[in-house]
Amino acid sequence: MKNDPVGTISYESETINVITICRLIVKFSHSRKGIAGKLITAIEKRVAGIEIIYVRTAKDNFPAIKRYKKSGFHLIDT
Repeated sequence: MKNDPVGTISYESETINVITICRLIVKFSHSRKGIAGKLITAIEKRVAGIEIIYVRTAKDNFPAIKRYKKSGFHLIDT
């Protein structure tokens, strides 16, 4: 349907100044259309003023790691 969601993102508040993005999902049929980047940007705007944003994903989820790096995140642990 026209108004069905094609992606979602969720985060957890770790402390008052730290959040963790814990889930980012885009329907496969809508991948590579910039949706993941828009969702990440939306979260960054929503939590403006937060000092640290972590991301949690599987260490072998290479497409997600690539997407997060493209958005300016850095790998700090596996």
